[in-house]
Amino acid sequence: MKRRNLSRRHFLIAAALSGCGTVPRNAKRGGRRPPLIGYTAYRTNLPTRYENQVTSRAHIVRADGTDPQRIADPLVNEPNHWTQFAGWSPDGSTAIIHGGWESPENGAWEEEHKTFRMTEGWRLDCYFYDLRTGALTNLTEIDRVSEYNSGIIFVPDGSGDLMFTALIDGISHPYLMARDGSNKRP
Repeated sequence: MKRRNLSRRHFLIAAALSGCGTVPRNAKRGGRRPPLIGYTAYRTNLPTRYENQVTSRAHIVRADGTDPQRIADPLVNEPNHWTQFAGWSPDGSTAIIHGGWESPENGAWEEEHKTFRMTEGWRLDCYFYDLRTGALTNLTEIDRVSEYNSGIIFVPDGSGDLMFTALIDGISHPYLMARDGSNKRP
């Protein structure tokens, strides 16, 4: 397979334009129903950042404020798990969701030291959530390169690839992968 190089500039532009939380520009509007907006809701009145973080849940709502829905609930069936709305597919048919988990022990360590420690006691994965069927696909568990993966972006070069960031030994590394999560490469 021919290796493609993705410039740092192209990566940063795509990241800036990924539109996390905004209505996808290319989404089919259909004229009948307002487009969707994605967001994350969570508590902010609990004693620690960790306690508030694990209440995070991904949501969508119509741009006129109607039809609010919490999405990706199967990802929060276990303690200390949360979801975060992270973006849209270019056609607006798929939401990008971060599904996270952090151990209470690591959360306590972070609170005590007033810093993040994402090298242990964490897992963050990127999911596609099909708006039509509700199906969830974990793209970063396929050929896993890290326990902490974030920021899926659709590469705008027409290749069909996705970009994401993998945290390896405490350092963020940009990766490319196929749309099905396979063929991960730096």
